Amino acid sequence: MTEYVEDAGLNDALAAILKNVSYAEFSPLRDAKIKVLPLLKVVTNKEGEHTPCKGIPAQVKKVSDLHRAAGIDADYLLVVDYYAWNHPKGINPQITLDAMLHHALKAIKIEVKEGKPKFSKNDPDVEVFIDTVNRFGAFQEEIKTITDMVEHAPQPEAPEGEPEAPAEEQPAPAQAKRKK
Repeated sequence: MTEYVEDAGLNDALAAILKNVSYAEFSPLRDAKIKVLPLLKVVTNKEGEHTPCKGIPAQVKKVSDLHRAAGIDADYLLVVDYYAWNHPKGINPQITLDAMLHHALKAIKIEVKEGKPKFSKNDPDVEVFIDTVNRFGAFQEEIKTITDMVEHAPQPEAPEGEPEAPAEEQPAPAQAKRKK
């Protein structure tokens, strides 16, 4: 069974991140005064035990007209896996929770058109994940493992006959003028 519930701890954590001006990457969200409704997604098995959700543990969803018709007064829903929220795995549980919220919030995209903010979602990509890792470090063992793998990976060599890439960008040579 799956249900969605509000949680004071999640609400406080989200408010703390959005209000914290040291999160400069979220200043467009603050400036646009977006409303985010945080919800825990609670999944239980037949025995009534909480189980982890499949997929990303925290993600934002744009509020639809159907949500608004049901009385939801927000621009986005922040849906967080109950199990992941209450059993954070990582080197420092609080950092793991903050990193989950940071990663989810980075998906919010705001464009100003004709003086009004237009809300949408960024596609998940490596850059968003890298932003979260740059802010919080290797907050989970899996990230530390990937970092170690990349650090110790062999570097590709230029194929024979091709020059190696220059260490610094060189200016393009001036082109000769053609005679008419």
